[in-house]
Amino acid sequence: MAMSGRYEEEVVCYDQALVVKPGDCIILNNKGFALHKLYEYEAAIDCYDKALNLEPNSFHILHNKGISLSALGRKNEAINCYDQAIKLNPSLSDALYDRGNALFALGRYDAAIASYRQVLDINPNDYEAHFKQGTALSALDNSEAAVTCYDAALAIKPDYHDALYNKACCHGLQGDAENAIQSLQAAIALDPKYRDMAKIGTGFDPIRINVRFQALLEGE
Repeated sequence: MAMSGRYEEEVVCYDQALVVKPGDCIILNNKGFALHKLYEYEAAIDCYDKALNLEPNSFHILHNKGISLSALGRKNEAINCYDQAIKLNPSLSDALYDRGNALFALGRYDAAIASYRQVLDINPNDYEAHFKQGTALSALDNSEAAVTCYDAALAIKPDYHDALYNKACCHGLQGDAENAIQSLQAAIALDPKYRDMAKIGTGFDPIRINVRFQALLEGE
């Protein structure tokens, strides 16, 4: 609530500043960002469009507009904005990552993987990009390659419980009960919610009758 109030105050301040400087693209961009934080995505996009009319080659504003479009579910339009931003600044890893997420949401997994790999070319230690690449590979039923990505994420952030759980699912799909249980135990130790998730997770169906797996689900 306090954070929401802060952004509301910022919007008021930006409106006052725009009375004095109506053509200031930085103020328009900042107002758009504050509106986005208030979940007023359409209003945010309107600010970004006004800013882009003044500064059409601002990769930061294009990226921000893409984020708001994506929040509205307008993934293809978002990707177009990300592409424009990346064309202007090929090393803009945040836009590459967000493009990957938008492509993933559209089921374009191969293209998403390519985008995440571009992120990793820029920053090999981006554990979230390793993880998301793994999720895209999992969606393509490539569990072996997905595990490699989850391992890369865990090498950077050992307590990345989502990666541990997804890795466990991959091992489960492969029928590898020992490694599935090991990764799932580690995930549960970090967050007990994974025990309940594993009870209904289809990735563990191939090992569901395993006695040790059943014992883990029962908390033994």
